[in-house]
Amino acid sequence: MASQKYRITWKTVVIPLFGLLAFFLYIYSFNVDILRIAATARTINLYLYLLAAAAVMLDTWFFSVAWYVLLRFLSVKLSIVKSFLFVWVGIFVDTLIPAESISGELSKIYLVAREHNGSSGKVAASLVTQRLIGMAINVIALFVGAAFLFLQGQLFGIMLVITLLMIATNVLFLGLLLLLSVKEN
Repeated sequence: MASQKYRITWKTVVIPLFGLLAFFLYIYSFNVDILRIAATARTINLYLYLLAAAAVMLDTWFFSVAWYVLLRFLSVKLSIVKSFLFVWVGIFVDTLIPAESISGELSKIYLVAREHNGSSGKVAASLVTQRLIGMAINVIALFVGAAFLFLQGQLFGIMLVITLLMIATNVLFLGLLLLLSVKEN
């Protein structure tokens, strides 16, 4: 399916205006002190915030590239830019509908399936695979970090128990997901 040309309609004008109106009503209703916020903003380290913003963009880019590679492996032809945009849409939807990132994943499945008919199963498989890879990386990082803190004598008592419980829970769910995703012959 060819890329769609975006054009300005009454919806593209009215919906952002409605959002701005809601924002200003929020500010008015809760007596937000804009001058105090501006004074606080002037005292921040701008370079630190720009570095954080660049790190977020880079993290999202690498996440998008990983998803792009998984989609290519499954023969779903999606440009890397669209992959990046769809990941941002997923993050936005997750922010609006906080359902353990399922809502963002569903939005990505919908967006790709809208462009490539019949590919929703492959897109879902790529997202599950990406989640499994992410869980494995998190478990390894958690284990290595906990081991480092334990060897330094900084992880003991209740924190040691909580950390080991988190590692065990992550390994359990990772194992269950891997078990459920293995296809029986």
